[in-house]
Amino acid sequence: MSIQNPVQLLEEQSEPEPDITLLKYREDFYSDELPKAEDVLLIIEVTDTSLVYDREIKIPLYARANIQEACLINLLENCIEIYSSPSAGGYEIRRIARNS
Repeated sequence: MSIQNPVQLLEEQSEPEPDITLLKYREDFYSDELPKAEDVLLIIEVTDTSLVYDREIKIPLYARANIQEACLINLLENCIEIYSSPSAGGYEIRRIARNS
């Protein structure tokens, strides 16, 4: 698990810093190099004031990098948005979980 550390997305020449990243196990614990998109199992963004940026910029960026699943913990709307099935155009599936 990585907390607010960069993930290297080579195709995008970008290194976003997700709030939480669940990574594949590696013996060096990523001390020798940054994790890459293919190392990511899940990315979690926690958002309030950056909701539009996270939803419209970062989530599509993760989809283009083929990160299999991303979650947006939306504090403003009190829900969790779960994105899966990445493609070049964004995530194909978006589910919303709300506290009833």
